[in-house]
Amino acid sequence: MRSFVFASLTVAATITALPLNAAPKKDILAVAERLNKVENPSEIDRWWTSVINTDEGKFVLDIVATYFGYPGGGTAVVEGIDAIVGPHRDEGNQHWGTIQAPVGYTVCTAFVRDPSLNCNGTFSGTLRTADHPDSGRIDGLHWYMVVPRPHEVGGGRCWVDGTVVVTFVRAEKKPQFQCHPVNGAREFAYGK
Repeated sequence: MRSFVFASLTVAATITALPLNAAPKKDILAVAERLNKVENPSEIDRWWTSVINTDEGKFVLDIVATYFGYPGGGTAVVEGIDAIVGPHRDEGNQHWGTIQAPVGYTVCTAFVRDPSLNCNGTFSGTLRTADHPDSGRIDGLHWYMVVPRPHEVGGGRCWVDGTVVVTFVRAEKKPQFQCHPVNGAREFAYGK
């Protein structure tokens, strides 16, 4: 009998220690990824850094909550998540990539905090859903960047810099949010 009680307690303790649902629980999710002065185009994938769990990330969550009509709501309303930085493509100094929506969510808005570009660089983003012919079946922010090489513009340092913020909402609840248009116009565009 003792071994049965011990085994039952062990199983109960194990079950309560496991997360019941690791999936996001809130209707609004936000990603804040720092793109920090990309200077070496061949290593673009190494320049994305999550800032969602920093003071800047908390500030961003407050901005997002206010946008959706919950001033000061921050983490009570918006769940900060790490980005799913999708596949990217590089051709010379041009780069394309995505920040993907989690399963069950769809892209809603995107913006860049404190953008900085030089050397005629370019950074733009478009919101696309998976059913768009140019999306590669990826729902999320599709970005494009040009980072000229310094020798092409007379020396010095060339970069693209800023914090990219992307919001996602539960797909079935999208009509109740103030999401921006998808599959068309650019969500943001900086540079030439």
